[in-house]
Amino acid sequence: ALPILFCDGSALLTALYSLHYFEDGSLLAAARAAQGRYQLTLLLEPDLPWAPDAGLRDGPGVREAVHSLLEAEASRLGDWVRIRGSGQARLQCAKDAMSRL
Repeated sequence: ALPILFCDGSALLTALYSLHYFEDGSLLAAARAAQGRYQLTLLLEPDLPWAPDAGLRDGPGVREAVHSLLEAEASRLGDWVRIRGSGQARLQCAKDAMSRL
């Protein structure tokens, strides 16, 4: 069996934040290529309440805007599964998606 690598965020997410904040799409081509090498991406829906993260997050508006950019990318790249819900339901959704690997 091959090892599984979990990434919390990816080059694609960094590129999309760069696009959102700086209108700089220069990272997108390389990020798309890197994302295309993943067998599966779990797209976490922003359906949980937003919570501040010690000044590292800009608020629910930014979360929604970047998630919209991510959804647009999801439609053109690789195998993506939406993860929704909370607690055990959210975890089970992720486990079900990974069981296909």
